[in-house]
Amino acid sequence: MTDLHTLANAISDQSPAIKTFALAVADKLEPVTPPAPSGKLWGISPSNDPYTVAISTQMTDFVLLNASCPRIPGDDATATAARAANVKHWFAWLGKSTTPAQAVAYAQKYPEAIGVGVGNELNLGAGWTTKQVAAMQANLYAAMDAAGFANRVLLSSVGNSKSEAEGLLPLDWCKALASLGCVKGKGFAIADYHMYAANPQNYDNWMHVWTPFNGASCQSVFGNPPFIISEFGAKIGKDVPANTADHPTQGDDAQAAAVTAWVAKLKSLPDCMGGALFQDYEGTDARWTGYGLHDSSGNRRPSWQAYKSAIA
Repeated sequence: MTDLHTLANAISDQSPAIKTFALAVADKLEPVTPPAPSGKLWGISPSNDPYTVAISTQMTDFVLLNASCPRIPGDDATATAARAANVKHWFAWLGKSTTPAQAVAYAQKYPEAIGVGVGNELNLGAGWTTKQVAAMQANLYAAMDAAGFANRVLLSSVGNSKSEAEGLLPLDWCKALASLGCVKGKGFAIADYHMYAANPQNYDNWMHVWTPFNGASCQSVFGNPPFIISEFGAKIGKDVPANTADHPTQGDDAQAAAVTAWVAKLKSLPDCMGGALFQDYEGTDARWTGYGLHDSSGNRRPSWQAYKSAIA
């Protein structure tokens, strides 16, 4: 318990209004970190910003799903929506230009953020090199460590394709980061990967997050840290078959089966902390339609119940 909370609790119960006010001030100035959740952590990676469905609506749905640890962008509005929905923990990714001091300030302001990272798939569209990412992670880790938050530092999520700047497949990207000193306890505490497929193990036979290739996996070169799959899922019409006139639900059914398979696989991996499914509401942008637990009209797909049942 913090000093302000100790002082507030020392106020006589005969002055309930003053005590309530003092406790509220203590909560604001010195937030108490909620107890760490036990078991695997399951969440949703919200629909892309600008949100096609209000983030408050999405947070309410996360609670209905029992997806208690979402992956959210590191802005105040989304964090406020999470708190309003009584979400106790989340993983946050902050913008790629975030400084170490700003990341520390976010971690201080939001103790619910049990993982804090900078950037999203910097190996892909952002076009960063491994040297740039390794340097960023080293500076981030040093600053967070000095503030007592080293155990909350996320590796910037590794996207599931060749890197834009260097043409490195995910395993080679991870090997290069490790060779530059970006490993568990120096650049991050928690590794982070993005994966999309109908069959998770078949996919990792290519991506090699946990499955070795020539004796090495992304996890092994990093020192086998705890890790999350902060985006996983299966896009209807890409990762699984599309719905057709002759088979109007085959895509929906295949997506639900894929979601169930992903949760089962991640549950089986000892170092995996859990994951966040992408996404809840998909909107109408063609880049994202087919991923959602809700279709573009806002109707629940079979994958909604499949996810809720699998993570229970």
